[in-house]
Order: sequence, then C-alpha cells, then structure tokens
Amino acid sequence: MSKEKTPSKGPWITIVILALIGLGLTAYLIHIHIGVHTNPNFTASCDASKTVSCSRVALSSYAVMAGLPTAVWGLMGYLFVLFVGLLGWRRRSTDASPLHGMLFVLTACCFAAGLFFAYISFTEVKAICPQCMGTYVVNLVLLAVAIVVLRGDNVSIGASMRALFQWLPRGFPVLLVAGILVVTTAIAYPKYWKAVWKGVKLPKGLCTASVSDSQIPHGENSQNHHWMGAKKPRVTIVEFADYECPYCKKAHFELRSLLRKCSKVIRLYHRHYPLDHRCNPRINRPFHKKACLLAKAAYCAGKQGKFWPANDFLYQKGKKIPSARLVEEMTKLGLKGDQLHACIQSKEARAAINKDMAAGRSHKMQGTPFFIMNHVPYHKGYIPKESIVKTLEQVTTTPTPRTQPKATNPKKVRALATPRRAVAPTPRRAVAPTPRRAVAPTPRRAVAPTPRRAVAPKPPTFRPLTPANPLAPAPRR
Repeated sequence: MSKEKTPSKGPWITIVILALIGLGLTAYLIHIHIGVHTNPNFTASCDASKTVSCSRVALSSYAVMAGLPTAVWGLMGYLFVLFVGLLGWRRRSTDASPLHGMLFVLTACCFAAGLFFAYISFTEVKAICPQCMGTYVVNLVLLAVAIVVLRGDNVSIGASMRALFQWLPRGFPVLLVAGILVVTTAIAYPKYWKAVWKGVKLPKGLCTASVSDSQIPHGENSQNHHWMGAKKPRVTIVEFADYECPYCKKAHFELRSLLRKCSKVIRLYHRHYPLDHRCNPRINRPFHKKACLLAKAAYCAGKQGKFWPANDFLYQKGKKIPSARLVEEMTKLGLKGDQLHACIQSKEARAAINKDMAAGRSHKMQGTPFFIMNHVPYHKGYIPKESIVKTLEQVTTTPTPRTQPKATNPKKVRALATPRRAVAPTPRRAVAPTPRRAVAPTPRRAVAPTPRRAVAPKPPTFRPLTPANPLAPAPRR
C-alpha cells in the first residue's frame, strides 16, 4: 500500500505572509485616501515630489472605482487570498481541489489589476505611489507562488479550474456570503470624498437646500471674467487654477458643492493660471504640457456661451484627450468646431490667459490652486472651512434693507400697515473745524525819524524895572 503524499506547507505559508503584507499596504493607502479628502493639511510620508506622490495618485479619478476607493477593493482581495491561504495551509491532500482554482483565480486577478493601475499611473496620472508599487510587486509574487503551489501538488491549471467549476453548485452559499459582504461594504462605506460640507454648520438664513448646477446663475463681469453664483454677492471667491492640477480639480468641485447650498450669497470667479512652460514664464521645464491649450479652450468656449460646461468637461477629461482630438471632443458640448479652433489659435486667447497669469503674479501666488475671498488671499491651496463659515456669519449679521408691502385697496391701508421699526437717528458726522491759514504779519517799513531842525533860542528880553512894581514880569505880546 503506497503512502499518500503530504502537501508542502511552505508555499501556503508564503501566500499567507504575502496576503498580510498586502493588507498592510492597502490599509495605509486607505489612510492616505481619507487624509487627502478630509484634511487639507494632510501630507503623506511618500510625497517626495510632484512625480513621486501618493497624495496626487489618491486625488486622481482612478482612486475610486465602482463607488469604492481602489485601496478598499485591494483590501478585500487580500482578505479573500488570506482566507484561501489559511484553508490551504490546513490541507492534508495534494489532489486537485477548489482551493487550487480559487488561489489561481484570485492571484491572477490581483496581478492583472496591478498591471492595469501601473499603466494608468505612468500614462494618465503621471505620478508614482511607492505603496501602490509595493502592492504590484506583492501581486506578482503571489501569482508566482500560486503556480509553485500547483506544481508542488502536481495539479495543472486546467485541473484546478475544473475542480473549481464542479464545486460552484455546492459552494453557492459561500459565494453568496462573499457577494453580500462586498455589496454591504460598497453601500455602507462612507463617501467622504463627496460629502465635503457634511457636518459643517452653515448659516441657515443664507444657505438653503441644495440646487442643481443648471439653477445657479452665471455670467461675465465687465472684464470678461466668468462667474457662477449670486447675482448680488456678499461673498466673492476668485480661484486661479490649472486644468491639469488634481488639487485644483478637488478644490474647485468642493467650492461648487458649497455653491449649490449658498448660491444666493456666494459668487465664484474662475481665472486661469496654467503651469505650462509654453505660456507661463515662471515654468522653466515641461510640467503640465497641455495646461495652456486647455485654458485657451475654456476661454474660447466662453466666447460661445459654454464656459461652465467646458470647464467641467476639461477638469474631468481634459488630461485624457489627445491634443489633436480636443476640438472634436468639445464639439459634443454644442460648440462650433471651426470657431473654437480659430479662437484657440488667436492672439486674443493668448492675451486673455496672459492677463490672468499677470493678475496671479501680482498677488505673489506660488502655485495652484490659489484663492481670494473678499480680498483676502489664501496661499495654502485651499480656503479653510472655518474661514468660509466665519465670513458667512459676518455677512449674516449685516442688516439688509427691507421693503414695506403695498396695500392694493385704500380702505385696507390700516389693516395692512405694520408698525414702523424704530430707527435710531443717524448721528451727524463730527466735522473738525478747518484751521485758518496762519498768515505772517507784514513787517512795517522802518522809517528813520526826521531830525528836528535846531532853533537857536531867542535871547531874553530885558525890560527896565519901574518903581511901582519892581518885581512884575514883562507882559506877553
């Protein structure tokens, strides 16, 4: 009687260890995703530069797939691999089993996902996340170890897949539980990247229920700057942004979600500041290579009355569309392609972008996005929510003019009249007396005194004394 071959435990233990490493990496990636979407001051430890940045990858549109962060999908995948690895570790037979098929399918899916996101990272996002790269390496090693497990047990890939398919009818309850777990996670996981203003107490008198973008007024000011929001704004926000900047995209749509709640009091202006060496003299090397083109495309779309649809389109898809097909894709927004192409090539569009960049430089901005709220600049790339709430509260305390309702029937004037509000008399403005101009006295001309003419004294007149009055003076003549 031949002795049954005992399966090797080493490869299964390696599967378990690799799954634990993958769990640790994806847990940290979830931490980064939460941080960049909930804390404006968050900086990941792997943010070394513009090219090597986990935060930039977490802000890309590929960071969320099918309603869940990509890292959460990876976490669930490693949990299933860990579960299969633990079961395989306890096996006592080398025969083909559903575990072989499950292990191969899971590791092959992880490897394919790693290849896909590595390609996206280099070609679309153009940023490298070291932790993400770590998961790609783990996926590659997992697939290699899974093949070692199959060969060690003398099980071919075809035999493992046949065993898996034969098990499916019996294993339907297990698959059902796994599916319920995935769906529950997708529903219950908080959508923090969408609920930006959830939990923030906005003034009720100014910020009401949300409205759609089509219900928000928009237009241009006298300087041809496009705005969206209140017709008579009490809070004005100006953004300087780049359509290829992921931080600009995030901040812009956060403000748009605020605008849906406070569209009667806040007005948002958009101005261009492309970080492209082709038009920005401050950029001395290739960086955002299509930013100038996208900015001019948005300006020219505004000339046809489609600025905000083009703005949203360029934020969402501008980076992915080749430059040669940009005009063709934008015609789907209802734009005239010939006019759009001619405008993009014109000096007028270039001058408008240069004017916006000059305005940004005058405020000493150092990067994008840059904001000005009620003449106060914010250089950190965002406006703190506390500052927005405080500004709205200050606006709330400012009294607004009220009008008295008119009585349509003269007989009901007294019935409709409301007591007038006691208004304190307006104090007169104290006016300081205008000081009189000090005039120096005109010096009098010194006049030399006229010398008196010397008159020789007359000699005394002697009269002879008479005997009657010898002492009497002589009579006056």
